[in-house]
Amino acid sequence: MGGERRLLLNEWLLGFFFLCFVSMTLCISSPVFSAENEDEKKTEKKAAKEETDEFLLEEIVVTAEKREAELQKIPMDIAVVRPDEMERMNIHQMSELEKMVPDLKTNDGGGGTGFLQISIRDITTEYWNPTAETTVAVLIDGVPLTRSNAMEGKFYDLERVEMLKGPQGTLYGRGSTAGSLSMVSKKPDIGEFGGNIQLEYGSFDRKRIEGAFNIPATDKLAFRMSGRSVKRGSYDDVGLDVQSMWGMRGSMRWEPTDRQSLVVAVDTDSTDNKGGYGFQGVYFETFGDLQIVANPDPTLSSAFREYASGGTVSTPYKARWYYTEGAENEQKQKTDSWGLSATYEHELDFAYLTVQYGYRTSVSQLNWVMTQSPSLVPLGSTTSPFWLDLDTIDLETGEITLAGEGDENGYGNAAWMYTTYTAQKDPTTGENLPVTKMILYPPTYASAVATDSHSASRNYNLEARLTSQESIAAGDKTEWIAGAMLLKDDVTEIARIFENAYNEVDLREYALFGQASYAPFARLNFTGGYRYTWDNKQYLGWNGYGAGPAESSPDNNYMIRYPRELDPSKWNHYDYDSNYSTYKFNISWQATADILPYIQYSKGMKTMNVARDGRSIPPEQLNSFDAGVKTRLFNGRLQVNLSGYYYEYKNYNQWLTAYQCRIPQFDGEGDANGGLGEFTGCKQISAAGSSSLDYVENTYGPLSPGGAKQNGGNAQITWVITPADIFTLNASYSKNEYDNYNVSDAMLRAFGPLWGVGTVDGVEITNVHSALLPSNDVDRTGEEFGSRPWRGNFTYSRMWFIGTDMLTWTTSGFYEGTGLDQYIARRTDDETIFPGNPDYWTFDMSFNYSSTKWVPEGYRWTARVYGNNILDNDELASRSYNIAYNQSYSFLPNSGYITGSFLQPRTLGIQFTLNF
Repeated sequence: MGGERRLLLNEWLLGFFFLCFVSMTLCISSPVFSAENEDEKKTEKKAAKEETDEFLLEEIVVTAEKREAELQKIPMDIAVVRPDEMERMNIHQMSELEKMVPDLKTNDGGGGTGFLQISIRDITTEYWNPTAETTVAVLIDGVPLTRSNAMEGKFYDLERVEMLKGPQGTLYGRGSTAGSLSMVSKKPDIGEFGGNIQLEYGSFDRKRIEGAFNIPATDKLAFRMSGRSVKRGSYDDVGLDVQSMWGMRGSMRWEPTDRQSLVVAVDTDSTDNKGGYGFQGVYFETFGDLQIVANPDPTLSSAFREYASGGTVSTPYKARWYYTEGAENEQKQKTDSWGLSATYEHELDFAYLTVQYGYRTSVSQLNWVMTQSPSLVPLGSTTSPFWLDLDTIDLETGEITLAGEGDENGYGNAAWMYTTYTAQKDPTTGENLPVTKMILYPPTYASAVATDSHSASRNYNLEARLTSQESIAAGDKTEWIAGAMLLKDDVTEIARIFENAYNEVDLREYALFGQASYAPFARLNFTGGYRYTWDNKQYLGWNGYGAGPAESSPDNNYMIRYPRELDPSKWNHYDYDSNYSTYKFNISWQATADILPYIQYSKGMKTMNVARDGRSIPPEQLNSFDAGVKTRLFNGRLQVNLSGYYYEYKNYNQWLTAYQCRIPQFDGEGDANGGLGEFTGCKQISAAGSSSLDYVENTYGPLSPGGAKQNGGNAQITWVITPADIFTLNASYSKNEYDNYNVSDAMLRAFGPLWGVGTVDGVEITNVHSALLPSNDVDRTGEEFGSRPWRGNFTYSRMWFIGTDMLTWTTSGFYEGTGLDQYIARRTDDETIFPGNPDYWTFDMSFNYSSTKWVPEGYRWTARVYGNNILDNDELASRSYNIAYNQSYSFLPNSGYITGSFLQPRTLGIQFTLNF
């Protein structure tokens, strides 16, 4: 291991010296940067800039390291998105930022649950409940947003969005393992009245209105009011994905003296969205010697029969022909939140003092509808009843009826319909013959609310810091920052129906941090940072995610009971302490005023997750090695920023379901488990032709199966071709693979002590198994993960000046590269490799006309027409291959069927903005 680290260190040192060599070569060879006569060249450069001022890229000032500095002077990979760029690329929600930043990905973490998953460089958070910890720190005006279900409502009236890539544990602490994403709202402008109003209408009945007003009160005091409302209908023909949200923000800025300022902001917002599975429609295609033939059932509805006549089934965003009437009204995700922040700054004689306070609270309700789409089943399948004893809820009154004991036969009180298939037998061997013909089959049960979840969160933080007046970016020899932080974060969730749980997780966090830079000679800069964190996390609650089936009745029918143990005397209480360090070390070289290579090591930590059963999951750790170079060439008209990274990730958390088997099964091969062979899972029991695991108890939560190794790079290019032409290009590449990663071992470590051992044929065994992942029982080290290694985008803008008016044409292209190969039955004799998801392009386009005509002096209006996915690319966004039916009946070799999801359809719209 030591040799590997030494080799790695040598590789990164070699990379740093290579960057330095490239920088020196540019300095020597470029006439703009020649050091032959530095003073003379600086004068010439200044004159050239003055002559071609309209050609120059604007200097972007950010607060990435909690002090103002030019973006190009900070030795770190940072992406900045500003309002004008958001307008050009039609970005009005946080989930749309990935259009501009290709190594950022956002995802709805649960198909309509409203929990926004954010990943940077393929480090994500796997969760779909409000108690989980994140890997990307999201902030608004420096105040952390610890709950991801209350982020979208704040994405308006922004000065910019800053995304820092790689661990930011030194200055940002909690949840910044993958990086940080900071929204900076516009502050009140003292001494000037102004504002804007923006109206938009687009496809699918999209309606957006935004406005902001800056109101100066005195020469030392100003106020700003802003707000937004967004509504959109569904992409599908039923109404399963409807968006509705609004937000308001009021802020005050007071500067009683030239050395003091106080900014106070209050905001509130609400989202009331709907979403659900199946809303994209249905896609089925076969390959090899498998066919989709017509469904011969004469009772099929005419609407369904239209799609069940055989061959490929493709119905993008069409669900009315199969969806349960009225179920779209049951799905909901509603969140209400509000917050307060106050930032006080005082310029001392030797430093700047900043004291920041933030308070945030949110309340969410989630009704998650379990739906069923049409499926492919073998020709000859029939419908059979299946009884399940469930809790039910009246959505109007909120009254819950508990699961009963069932009738005298052991049946529950809910009847569902399941498809069953009687396999064709080989007359000679008696073995099942492969399936060669499939039919499209209707949904076999009505959509039903599966989860009724109510959650409430509250957090406040207080941070005080001192920042030196000296700044390396300004040419000083030193700079430093030191501070302390207190964070209190409480979240409570009550989940009902399929999962019954009360979970209360309270975090108290304290931290001391500091960072210092020193540039002793030759424009070299050494930066070091350190943060020490004290975490205390308390869990109170109970988890009843599911109880196993009762004893099988004589006729092989059974029921499942979901208990409701909400007696507080039976709840569990756990108290965990976790103290840890995060740090960074950075070396950069300001080779010239416009070339900055750097290399950095940093360590990130994610505070521990607490599972729904109260178990503590070790904090995730990330050791990061970064290198990059920032350049501006051709008199500041071309900006090229390149970066690369290597990650060593430890304690990678994954959310899985584990079962305590009633009767464990073994393959009988080998000497493991006292000669029983390898553990293959829980025994299965049958009910009306269907089968299910026979288990005593199951639980869903995070585990820590192992680590990962990841590497990749990023390029950001901006080119001012002429005063009227601007071109930008962003591209990213990543490669990720698991390292010392074994899910089965993690389950045994986590649940063996809780569930103990069982006895099979006199042999003691650990009766834990997860049936959800086929590869759980193998070591996944070396297995690649992630979606698409290559992603990128470009934007070209052309401006025409018509007197004082301006017409701007903008076109953007977005590239999603080929996905990783897909493995079926991996590490088995039936392993099959299929090509990954195909690559594709989508394009956006807009025309802006801006004018000062017909409005008072100082006013300007802009009319904008836009189109997203302007070519209406209807390719599949993803494909999944299947080579078995229900993992029970096989197809002929190299045969199977394909399912897929569709790209979002083309959207058109018009927008009007008035600035004053």
